[in-house]
Amino acid sequence: MAGCGNKEALFAWVNNKLSGMLDFPVPQDLTQYVLSIENARDLEDYLKTLLNFNNAHHRQFYEELLQKRQAGFTGVPLDFQGYKKCQTEQIYFPPKQTERKKKSKGQPEEISQKEPQGKKKSKFVNLYSPDGQAKDIILLKGRHPCDCQASKHKLINNCLSCGRIVCEQEGSGPCLFCNNLVCSREEQQLLASGSKQAEHLLQKLADQKKHGSLESAVKQRNRLLEYDRTSEQRTKVIDDESDYFTVNSVWLSKAEREKLQQREEELRARRHASRLDRRVTLDFAGSLCAFVPFVLSR
Repeated sequence: MAGCGNKEALFAWVNNKLSGMLDFPVPQDLTQYVLSIENARDLEDYLKTLLNFNNAHHRQFYEELLQKRQAGFTGVPLDFQGYKKCQTEQIYFPPKQTERKKKSKGQPEEISQKEPQGKKKSKFVNLYSPDGQAKDIILLKGRHPCDCQASKHKLINNCLSCGRIVCEQEGSGPCLFCNNLVCSREEQQLLASGSKQAEHLLQKLADQKKHGSLESAVKQRNRLLEYDRTSEQRTKVIDDESDYFTVNSVWLSKAEREKLQQREEELRARRHASRLDRRVTLDFAGSLCAFVPFVLSR
Protein backbone atom coordinates (compact mmCIF):
# COMPACT_ATOMS: atom_id res chain seq x y z
CA MET A 1 0.00 0.00 0.00
CA ALA A 2 2.91 2.35 0.74
CA GLY A 3 4.38 1.68 -2.72
CA CYS A 4 1.08 2.56 -4.38
CA GLY A 5 0.90 5.78 -2.36
CA ASN A 6 4.42 6.74 -3.40
CA LYS A 7 3.61 6.12 -7.07
CA GLU A 8 0.44 8.20 -6.86
CA ALA A 9 2.31 11.03 -5.13
CA LEU A 10 5.08 10.90 -7.75
CA PHE A 11 2.49 10.88 -10.55
CA ALA A 12 0.69 13.92 -9.10
CA TRP A 13 3.99 15.76 -8.55
CA VAL A 14 5.19 15.18 -12.14
CA ASN A 15 1.80 16.16 -13.57
CA ASN A 16 1.65 19.41 -11.57
CA LYS A 17 5.25 20.34 -12.39
CA LEU A 18 4.84 19.74 -16.14
CA SER A 19 1.53 21.63 -16.20
CA GLY A 20 3.13 24.61 -14.47
CA MET A 21 6.20 24.73 -16.73
CA LEU A 22 4.28 24.18 -19.99
CA ASP A 23 1.38 26.56 -19.05
CA PHE A 24 -1.34 24.05 -19.96
CA PRO A 25 -2.86 20.98 -18.27
CA VAL A 26 -0.72 18.00 -19.22
CA PRO A 27 -2.69 14.81 -20.12
CA GLN A 28 -2.35 11.89 -17.76
CA ASP A 29 -1.17 9.66 -20.61
CA LEU A 30 1.84 11.92 -21.16
CA THR A 31 2.72 11.85 -17.45
CA GLN A 32 2.36 8.06 -17.38
CA TYR A 33 4.63 7.77 -20.42
CA VAL A 34 7.30 9.95 -18.77
CA LEU A 35 7.24 7.76 -15.65
CA SER A 36 7.45 4.57 -17.74
CA ILE A 37 10.87 5.53 -19.18
CA GLU A 38 13.43 3.72 -17.02
CA ASN A 39 16.66 4.74 -18.76
CA ALA A 40 17.90 8.14 -17.55
CA ARG A 41 19.41 8.98 -20.96
CA ASP A 42 16.15 8.22 -22.78
CA LEU A 43 14.25 10.25 -20.18
CA GLU A 44 16.56 13.24 -20.69
CA ASP A 45 16.24 13.03 -24.50
CA TYR A 46 12.44 12.91 -24.29
CA LEU A 47 12.16 15.78 -21.78
CA LYS A 48 14.39 17.93 -23.99
CA THR A 49 11.62 17.82 -26.60
CA LEU A 50 9.19 19.28 -24.05
CA LEU A 51 11.32 21.50 -21.81
CA ASN A 52 14.15 23.98 -22.15
CA PHE A 53 17.15 22.60 -20.27
CA ASN A 54 18.85 26.01 -20.44
CA ASN A 55 16.20 27.13 -17.94
CA ALA A 56 17.33 26.46 -14.37
CA HIS A 57 13.81 25.47 -13.20
CA HIS A 58 13.41 22.92 -16.01
CA ARG A 59 16.84 21.43 -15.30
CA GLN A 60 16.09 21.26 -11.59
CA PHE A 61 12.82 19.41 -12.31
CA TYR A 62 14.73 16.75 -14.29
CA GLU A 63 17.26 16.23 -11.49
CA GLU A 64 14.55 16.03 -8.80
CA LEU A 65 12.63 13.53 -10.94
CA LEU A 66 15.70 11.28 -11.15
CA GLN A 67 16.14 11.44 -7.38
CA LYS A 68 12.47 10.69 -6.65
CA ARG A 69 12.46 7.80 -9.14
CA GLN A 70 15.60 6.37 -7.53
CA ALA A 71 14.03 6.63 -4.09
CA GLY A 72 10.86 4.96 -5.37
CA PHE A 73 12.72 2.06 -7.00
CA THR A 74 15.02 1.30 -4.04
CA GLY A 75 12.37 1.90 -1.39
CA VAL A 76 14.91 3.82 0.71
CA PRO A 77 14.70 7.58 1.33
CA LEU A 78 17.44 9.72 -0.22
CA ASP A 79 18.72 11.09 3.07
CA PHE A 80 19.48 7.62 4.43
CA GLN A 81 21.16 5.02 2.23
CA GLY A 82 22.31 2.65 5.01
CA TYR A 83 20.80 -0.67 5.95
CA LYS A 84 17.81 -0.62 8.27
CA LYS A 85 16.44 -3.78 9.74
CA CYS A 86 12.78 -4.36 9.00
CA GLN A 87 10.50 -4.24 12.00
CA THR A 88 8.68 -7.42 10.94
CA GLU A 89 11.96 -9.38 10.62
CA GLN A 90 12.36 -12.03 13.31
CA ILE A 91 15.30 -14.01 14.57
CA TYR A 92 15.65 -17.29 12.74
CA PHE A 93 15.51 -20.53 14.72
CA PRO A 94 16.20 -23.82 12.93
CA PRO A 95 12.92 -25.78 12.99
CA LYS A 96 12.58 -29.37 13.96
CA GLN A 97 11.93 -32.14 11.46
CA THR A 98 8.20 -32.25 12.15
CA GLU A 99 7.82 -28.49 11.85
CA ARG A 100 9.76 -28.50 8.57
CA LYS A 101 7.27 -30.95 7.06
CA LYS A 102 4.33 -28.85 8.19
CA LYS A 103 5.85 -25.70 6.72
CA SER A 104 6.56 -27.46 3.43
CA LYS A 105 2.82 -27.87 2.98
CA GLY A 106 2.10 -24.21 3.64
CA GLN A 107 5.02 -22.97 1.53
CA PRO A 108 3.14 -22.72 -1.82
CA GLU A 109 0.57 -20.53 -0.15
CA GLU A 110 3.25 -18.07 0.99
CA ILE A 111 4.80 -17.98 -2.47
CA SER A 112 1.45 -17.28 -4.07
CA GLN A 113 0.98 -14.35 -1.70
CA LYS A 114 4.38 -12.88 -2.53
CA GLU A 115 4.02 -13.14 -6.30
CA PRO A 116 1.61 -10.18 -6.72
CA GLN A 117 4.07 -7.97 -4.82
CA GLY A 118 6.69 -8.39 -7.53
CA LYS A 119 7.77 -5.55 -9.78
CA LYS A 120 5.42 -4.72 -12.66
CA LYS A 121 6.65 -5.15 -16.18
CA SER A 122 7.12 -1.89 -18.03
CA LYS A 123 4.82 -1.53 -21.01
CA PHE A 124 6.45 -0.31 -24.21
CA VAL A 125 4.33 1.52 -26.77
CA ASN A 126 5.23 1.89 -30.43
CA LEU A 127 5.48 5.61 -31.22
CA TYR A 128 4.12 5.05 -34.73
CA SER A 129 1.01 3.24 -33.50
CA PRO A 130 -2.23 5.12 -32.69
CA ASP A 131 -1.49 4.82 -28.96
CA GLY A 132 2.00 6.22 -29.41
CA GLN A 133 0.83 9.11 -31.56
CA ALA A 134 -1.87 9.95 -29.01
CA LYS A 135 0.83 10.54 -26.37
CA ASP A 136 2.46 13.24 -28.51
CA ILE A 137 -0.79 15.19 -28.99
CA ILE A 138 -0.97 18.21 -26.69
CA LEU A 139 -4.18 20.11 -26.01
CA LEU A 140 -3.61 23.79 -25.21
CA LYS A 141 -5.78 25.59 -22.69
CA GLY A 142 -8.46 27.79 -24.25
CA ARG A 143 -9.55 28.20 -27.87
CA HIS A 144 -6.72 28.35 -30.40
CA PRO A 145 -6.80 28.05 -34.22
CA CYS A 146 -5.87 24.54 -35.37
CA ASP A 147 -5.51 23.23 -38.93
CA CYS A 148 -5.48 19.52 -38.09
CA GLN A 149 -9.06 19.15 -39.48
CA ALA A 150 -9.92 16.75 -36.63
CA SER A 151 -7.09 14.38 -37.61
CA LYS A 152 -5.31 14.84 -34.25
CA HIS A 153 -7.97 16.25 -31.95
CA LYS A 154 -11.56 15.17 -31.42
CA LEU A 155 -14.13 16.53 -33.89
CA ILE A 156 -16.59 19.09 -32.53
CA ASN A 157 -18.59 19.83 -35.70
CA ASN A 158 -18.50 21.55 -39.08
CA CYS A 159 -19.40 25.21 -39.45
CA LEU A 160 -22.68 25.44 -41.38
CA SER A 161 -21.72 28.86 -42.75
CA CYS A 162 -18.17 28.49 -44.09
CA GLY A 163 -17.66 24.71 -43.77
CA ARG A 164 -14.67 24.93 -41.42
CA ILE A 165 -13.84 21.69 -39.58
CA VAL A 166 -13.77 22.59 -35.89
CA CYS A 167 -11.74 20.29 -33.63
CA GLU A 168 -11.49 20.03 -29.85
CA GLN A 169 -8.60 22.53 -29.75
CA GLU A 170 -10.77 25.28 -31.27
CA GLY A 171 -13.69 24.23 -29.08
CA SER A 172 -17.37 25.08 -29.19
CA GLY A 173 -18.31 28.70 -29.74
CA PRO A 174 -18.17 31.29 -32.53
CA CYS A 175 -16.34 30.06 -35.64
CA LEU A 176 -12.84 31.50 -35.81
CA PHE A 177 -13.34 32.29 -39.52
CA CYS A 178 -16.92 33.51 -40.00
CA ASN A 179 -18.08 33.97 -36.36
CA ASN A 180 -20.99 31.56 -36.82
CA LEU A 181 -21.93 29.49 -33.74
CA VAL A 182 -20.48 25.94 -33.82
CA CYS A 183 -21.22 23.32 -31.16
CA SER A 184 -21.22 19.55 -30.74
CA ARG A 185 -24.23 17.26 -31.25
CA GLU A 186 -24.83 16.91 -27.52
CA GLU A 187 -24.83 20.70 -27.14
CA GLN A 188 -27.19 21.05 -30.12
CA GLN A 189 -29.64 18.64 -28.50
CA LEU A 190 -29.42 20.60 -25.26
CA LEU A 191 -30.00 23.90 -27.06
CA ALA A 192 -33.01 22.44 -28.87
CA SER A 193 -34.64 21.51 -25.55
CA GLY A 194 -35.23 25.18 -24.69
CA SER A 195 -34.58 24.72 -20.97
CA LYS A 196 -32.83 27.12 -18.61
CA GLN A 197 -29.70 25.06 -18.93
CA ALA A 198 -29.89 25.59 -22.69
CA GLU A 199 -30.14 29.36 -22.20
CA HIS A 200 -27.06 29.37 -19.96
CA LEU A 201 -25.15 27.27 -22.50
CA LEU A 202 -26.12 29.58 -25.37
CA GLN A 203 -25.03 32.64 -23.39
CA LYS A 204 -21.74 30.98 -22.50
CA LEU A 205 -21.00 30.06 -26.12
CA ALA A 206 -22.01 33.47 -27.45
CA ASP A 207 -19.96 35.41 -24.88
CA GLN A 208 -16.70 33.74 -25.82
CA LYS A 209 -14.25 36.25 -27.21
CA LYS A 210 -13.16 36.03 -30.80
CA HIS A 211 -9.54 35.62 -31.68
CA GLY A 212 -7.58 38.87 -31.38
CA SER A 213 -5.94 38.60 -34.80
CA LEU A 214 -9.33 38.12 -36.45
CA GLU A 215 -10.72 41.30 -34.89
CA SER A 216 -7.68 43.35 -35.95
CA ALA A 217 -7.85 41.94 -39.47
CA VAL A 218 -11.55 42.83 -39.79
CA LYS A 219 -10.90 46.38 -38.54
CA GLN A 220 -8.05 46.82 -41.01
CA ARG A 221 -10.24 45.55 -43.85
CA ASN A 222 -13.08 47.94 -42.99
CA ARG A 223 -10.66 50.86 -42.73
CA LEU A 224 -9.13 50.16 -46.16
CA LEU A 225 -12.57 49.78 -47.72
CA GLU A 226 -13.60 53.13 -46.24
CA TYR A 227 -10.48 54.81 -47.65
CA ASP A 228 -11.16 53.31 -51.06
CA ARG A 229 -14.79 54.43 -50.97
CA THR A 230 -14.01 58.04 -50.05
CA SER A 231 -10.96 58.17 -52.41
CA GLU A 232 -8.94 60.20 -49.92
CA GLN A 233 -5.19 60.56 -50.27
CA ARG A 234 -3.58 58.85 -47.27
CA THR A 235 0.03 58.66 -48.43
CA LYS A 236 2.70 61.26 -49.11
CA VAL A 237 6.04 60.64 -50.78
CA ILE A 238 9.00 62.28 -49.04
CA ASP A 239 12.02 62.33 -51.33
CA ASP A 240 15.04 62.33 -49.02
CA GLU A 241 17.38 62.25 -52.00
CA SER A 242 16.47 65.84 -52.87
CA ASP A 243 18.67 66.99 -49.97
CA TYR A 244 21.72 65.61 -51.77
CA PHE A 245 22.02 67.06 -55.27
CA THR A 246 24.60 66.97 -58.01
CA VAL A 247 24.76 69.26 -61.01
CA ASN A 248 25.90 66.49 -63.34
CA SER A 249 22.82 64.29 -62.78
CA VAL A 250 21.34 63.07 -66.06
CA TRP A 251 17.83 63.12 -64.58
CA LEU A 252 17.76 66.91 -64.11
CA SER A 253 16.15 69.27 -66.57
CA LYS A 254 17.99 72.31 -67.92
CA ALA A 255 16.22 74.73 -65.56
CA GLU A 256 16.91 72.53 -62.51
CA ARG A 257 20.56 72.17 -63.50
CA GLU A 258 21.00 75.96 -63.77
CA LYS A 259 19.30 76.51 -60.41
CA LEU A 260 21.51 73.94 -58.68
CA GLN A 261 24.61 75.37 -60.30
CA GLN A 262 23.75 78.83 -58.96
CA ARG A 263 23.11 77.35 -55.50
CA GLU A 264 26.48 75.60 -55.57
CA GLU A 265 28.28 78.84 -56.45
CA GLU A 266 26.60 80.65 -53.54
CA LEU A 267 27.68 77.97 -51.09
CA ARG A 268 31.24 78.07 -52.41
CA ALA A 269 31.35 81.87 -52.11
CA ARG A 270 30.06 81.72 -48.54
CA ARG A 271 32.61 79.08 -47.61
CA HIS A 272 35.56 81.04 -49.01
CA ALA A 273 34.34 84.55 -48.11
CA SER A 274 36.74 87.01 -46.48
CA ARG A 275 36.55 87.63 -42.74
CA LEU A 276 36.72 91.38 -43.42
CA ASP A 277 33.14 91.31 -44.63
CA ARG A 278 31.87 90.24 -41.23
CA ARG A 279 30.29 92.79 -38.91
CA VAL A 280 30.53 92.89 -35.14
CA THR A 281 28.11 95.00 -33.07
CA LEU A 282 29.27 96.08 -29.62
CA ASP A 283 26.71 97.32 -27.09
CA PHE A 284 28.63 98.95 -24.22
CA ALA A 285 25.49 99.94 -22.34
CA GLY A 286 24.03 96.44 -22.34
CA SER A 287 27.43 94.68 -22.27
CA LEU A 288 26.55 92.67 -25.40
CA CYS A 289 28.58 91.60 -28.40
CA ALA A 290 26.65 90.54 -31.51
CA PHE A 291 28.25 88.83 -34.50
CA VAL A 292 26.55 89.27 -37.90
CA PRO A 293 27.84 86.85 -40.58
CA PHE A 294 28.28 87.79 -44.19
CA VAL A 295 25.03 87.52 -46.14
CA LEU A 296 24.91 87.26 -49.90
CA SER A 297 22.58 89.52 -51.78
CA ARG A 298 19.93 87.63 -53.64
